[in-house]
Amino acid sequence: MAFVKFESGVKLVWDETISVGELILTYYSGYFILERIEFADAPKGSSCKAVEWSDKEAYPYPPSFHLVKVLKDDGTPSKAIRKSCCAYYCSRVTKDEVQALLCKEIDAANVKFSAISSFL
Repeated sequence: MAFVKFESGVKLVWDETISVGELILTYYSGYFILERIEFADAPKGSSCKAVEWSDKEAYPYPPSFHLVKVLKDDGTPSKAIRKSCCAYYCSRVTKDEVQALLCKEIDAANVKFSAISSFL
Protein backbone atom coordinates (compact mmCIF):
# COMPACT_ATOMS: atom_id res chain seq x y z
CA MET A 1 0.00 0.00 0.00
CA ALA A 2 1.22 3.47 -0.89
CA PHE A 3 0.45 6.56 1.17
CA VAL A 4 0.87 10.30 1.49
CA LYS A 5 0.51 11.99 4.89
CA PHE A 6 -0.28 15.70 5.18
CA GLU A 7 0.51 18.35 7.81
CA SER A 8 -3.09 18.16 8.99
CA GLY A 9 -2.56 14.52 9.98
CA VAL A 10 -4.70 13.18 7.14
CA LYS A 11 -3.14 10.08 5.61
CA LEU A 12 -4.32 8.88 2.19
CA VAL A 13 -3.59 5.21 1.55
CA TRP A 14 -4.20 3.38 -1.74
CA ASP A 15 -3.36 0.10 -3.42
CA GLU A 16 -0.56 0.92 -5.85
CA THR A 17 -0.74 -2.60 -7.34
CA ILE A 18 -4.09 -1.94 -9.06
CA SER A 19 -3.41 -1.82 -12.78
CA VAL A 20 -5.10 -0.70 -15.97
CA GLY A 21 -7.78 -3.13 -17.12
CA GLU A 22 -8.83 -4.28 -13.65
CA LEU A 23 -12.38 -4.23 -12.30
CA ILE A 24 -12.64 -1.77 -9.39
CA LEU A 25 -15.09 -0.16 -6.99
CA THR A 26 -15.11 3.56 -6.19
CA TYR A 27 -17.37 5.92 -4.27
CA TYR A 28 -19.51 6.01 -7.43
CA SER A 29 -22.15 3.29 -7.65
CA GLY A 30 -21.41 0.34 -9.91
CA TYR A 31 -18.36 -1.48 -11.20
CA PHE A 32 -15.65 0.16 -13.29
CA ILE A 33 -12.71 -0.84 -15.46
CA LEU A 34 -9.58 1.20 -14.81
CA GLU A 35 -8.57 2.81 -18.11
CA ARG A 36 -5.71 5.11 -17.13
CA ILE A 37 -3.69 6.21 -14.12
CA GLU A 38 -2.58 9.83 -13.92
CA PHE A 39 0.23 10.87 -11.58
CA ALA A 40 0.41 14.50 -10.57
CA ASP A 41 1.63 16.87 -7.91
CA ALA A 42 -0.81 18.41 -5.45
CA PRO A 43 -3.57 20.37 -7.18
CA LYS A 44 -2.79 24.05 -7.81
CA GLY A 45 -3.98 26.23 -4.96
CA SER A 46 -4.07 23.30 -2.54
CA SER A 47 -3.22 24.20 1.03
CA CYS A 48 -2.43 20.56 1.83
CA LYS A 49 1.30 20.14 2.34
CA ALA A 50 2.56 16.54 2.33
CA VAL A 51 5.05 15.70 5.08
CA GLU A 52 5.51 11.93 4.67
CA TRP A 53 5.36 9.51 1.73
CA SER A 54 5.70 5.80 1.11
CA ASP A 55 7.70 6.75 -2.02
CA LYS A 56 8.08 10.49 -2.61
CA GLU A 57 9.62 10.02 -6.07
CA ALA A 58 6.83 7.77 -7.36
CA TYR A 59 3.90 9.25 -5.43
CA PRO A 60 4.16 12.95 -4.59
CA TYR A 61 0.36 12.91 -4.34
CA PRO A 62 -2.27 10.12 -4.76
CA PRO A 63 -2.80 9.32 -8.44
CA SER A 64 -6.08 9.90 -10.27
CA PHE A 65 -7.81 6.84 -11.69
CA HIS A 66 -9.70 7.29 -14.95
CA LEU A 67 -12.42 4.69 -15.32
CA VAL A 68 -15.36 3.52 -17.36
CA LYS A 69 -18.51 2.05 -15.81
CA VAL A 70 -19.29 -1.44 -17.08
CA LEU A 71 -21.84 -2.79 -14.56
CA LYS A 72 -24.52 -1.34 -12.33
CA ASP A 73 -24.59 -2.27 -8.62
CA ASP A 74 -26.92 -5.18 -9.38
CA GLY A 75 -24.48 -6.63 -11.93
CA THR A 76 -26.43 -5.71 -15.05
CA PRO A 77 -24.62 -4.01 -17.93
CA SER A 78 -24.25 -0.24 -17.74
CA LYS A 79 -23.78 2.53 -20.23
CA ALA A 80 -20.08 3.31 -20.65
CA ILE A 81 -19.95 6.28 -18.29
CA ARG A 82 -16.47 7.73 -17.87
CA LYS A 83 -15.40 9.07 -14.48
CA SER A 84 -12.25 9.83 -12.57
CA CYS A 85 -11.43 9.80 -8.88
CA CYS A 86 -8.54 9.72 -6.46
CA ALA A 87 -6.95 6.27 -6.07
CA TYR A 88 -7.61 6.61 -2.33
CA TYR A 89 -11.31 5.89 -2.99
CA CYS A 90 -10.76 2.84 -5.22
CA SER A 91 -10.41 -0.85 -4.50
CA ARG A 92 -9.89 -3.95 -6.62
CA VAL A 93 -12.85 -6.34 -6.98
CA THR A 94 -11.79 -9.88 -6.04
CA LYS A 95 -13.43 -13.25 -6.62
CA ASP A 96 -13.55 -13.80 -2.84
CA GLU A 97 -15.57 -10.59 -2.38
CA VAL A 98 -17.97 -11.55 -5.15
CA GLN A 99 -18.34 -15.06 -3.66
CA ALA A 100 -19.09 -13.57 -0.20
CA LEU A 101 -21.68 -11.23 -1.73
CA LEU A 102 -23.36 -14.16 -3.48
CA CYS A 103 -23.49 -16.16 -0.22
CA LYS A 104 -24.98 -13.17 1.62
CA GLU A 105 -27.69 -12.76 -1.02
CA ILE A 106 -28.48 -16.51 -0.97
CA ASP A 107 -28.77 -16.43 2.83
CA ALA A 108 -31.13 -13.43 2.66
CA ALA A 109 -33.27 -15.19 0.03
CA ASN A 110 -33.44 -18.33 2.22
CA VAL A 111 -34.57 -16.28 5.24
CA LYS A 112 -37.26 -14.61 3.13
CA PHE A 113 -38.42 -17.96 1.72
CA SER A 114 -38.62 -19.49 5.22
CA ALA A 115 -40.59 -16.53 6.58
CA ILE A 116 -43.09 -16.65 3.71
CA SER A 117 -43.37 -20.46 3.88
CA SER A 118 -44.27 -20.36 7.56
CA PHE A 119 -47.51 -18.58 6.61
CA LEU A 120 -48.48 -20.97 3.80
